[in-house]
Formats: sequence, C-alpha cells, structure tokens
Amino acid sequence: SLARPRIVGIGLPGEGPLDVLVGIDGSDSSTSALTTVVGLLGGRIGRLTLATVLDFDTALDTQDTAAQADRKKAVALLQDVAETLPPWSAVEPALVVLAGCPHAALREFAFSNGYGLIAIGRRGHGVTKALLGSTASALADGCELPVLIVTASCDPGFVPWGRQAPRT
Repeated sequence: SLARPRIVGIGLPGEGPLDVLVGIDGSDSSTSALTTVVGLLGGRIGRLTLATVLDFDTALDTQDTAAQADRKKAVALLQDVAETLPPWSAVEPALVVLAGCPHAALREFAFSNGYGLIAIGRRGHGVTKALLGSTASALADGCELPVLIVTASCDPGFVPWGRQAPRT
C-alpha cells in the first residue's frame, strides 16, 4: 500500500484524449521523457502529470530536517522541469510527489487514476551500466499500461519543440 500522493501543483489539462504520467527523477533522460511525450503527442494530451518518488522514510518523516529538505527539493525539481515546457504547450502539468519504490508507486498511481501512458527516462541517477535502469526495466516488464521509455538524447540535434509554435 502506498502513502497518499502529495499534489503540489494542480495543472490545466489539454483537450486530448490521452492522460500521461511522466516520472521525473532529475536525470537528463527523465526530462527528455517529458519533452519527447509533449513533442510526439502535443494536442492529443489530456491530463499531463509530472511525478517524482521519494522513499517512504523521506516522504513520511515529519521530524527529520534532512527529510524535510529532500521533500522541498522534490517539489522544486518538479516545478523546474514543468517550466521547461514551451509557451505554446496546450497543457499545464499537474505535479505530484509519491512515496515508495519508484516503479510500484508510478504504476499504482497511473493505474488507479486512469492514466493511459507512463513516460520515463531510460536510466536515472543510478551507477549501473545496464541498458535500462531498474525502474524502466520493472515498468517495461510488468506494467498493465503502455510505457514510453526515453533515452537522454536519441539525437543530439532533436528538440521536439524547436519548431515554430502551431498556428491558431
């Protein structure tokens, strides 16, 4: 059972039919997951939620000052990444801090809240040289929902919204 999600930003959904949850851990590939999903899906996105996951102790300990600082850093990370969206983006992401094992927390939140896609980076901050990080691997292996796994930079020159804003 997961701790209650902490909603830190409500957001404004787009008009599209697909609700997307993007896992954010501060790595370049997690930020690329956001830029890629917005670049690929654009106006087809309904709700867009950025989620980061803290371990249970950090998320729930109200007395420890280090845990409090980590929670503030998690919120700041989500806010910073949300600000990387282009001004013409049709959606403003909701921001949520989850607690638990990252793959389980992301999967449970997405499934229980009706998301149609989870987008994550291929590898997070871990030191492994594996093709996929542990969270990406676990989600790819056992998630009931489609999972988009994005590398930090498929093509160094690719910027999904490096094009002009759509005409209205």
